[in-house]
Amino acid sequence: MPTQFFNGWTCNHETQRDTLLIDKKRMRKDKGLLIFITLFWIIWAPMTLFVTGYALWMELNAPDKGVRLFLIVWLPIAWIGTIGIPLHIASLFGREILTVDDSAFTIRNTGSGLPRRKVVARSEARELFLGRYNDGSERDSFITLSFFYTPAARTKRVLIAYFLHPTEKERLFHVLAMILRDRGYNIQLRNERNA
Repeated sequence: MPTQFFNGWTCNHETQRDTLLIDKKRMRKDKGLLIFITLFWIIWAPMTLFVTGYALWMELNAPDKGVRLFLIVWLPIAWIGTIGIPLHIASLFGREILTVDDSAFTIRNTGSGLPRRKVVARSEARELFLGRYNDGSERDSFITLSFFYTPAARTKRVLIAYFLHPTEKERLFHVLAMILRDRGYNIQLRNERNA
């Protein structure tokens, strides 16, 4: 089947593999998710700076051991979030490349943001899911497009096109489901977007 172009993404069917190129900067975004993460970072970054300054000040004034332990644990996590959240938001301007062949499913991020490459062997693939995933302990706040796989005894999840609008995710779900079925992947397909 020849290459098909859609608004913001390209689907290329070849004999050896199918490639789905998602150009996220041309596609509709989930504004609610983007606003939530941006507001969270606007609060998180100054708090990290404040606590870092407090930790430096306390170092000069002999801090309590409990406070010191808290700071040793919290500050690295805080700085990862302070730097990682803007990099995650920058991934809006990159591309996501999904490749399906007879042996594996590959997800790659290119461009701005945090680079990612995940290869899932065909035998490990379990499910393609669209909706608010509920793992029993908590439910996603936003609609996600997820690919589940089991590399060992524990099932893992990879998020696909995280910042895209739910309508765009649903379109991608249907095309990706078709590609996986055509390639003979025996996985569960669940669309619970409106559930």
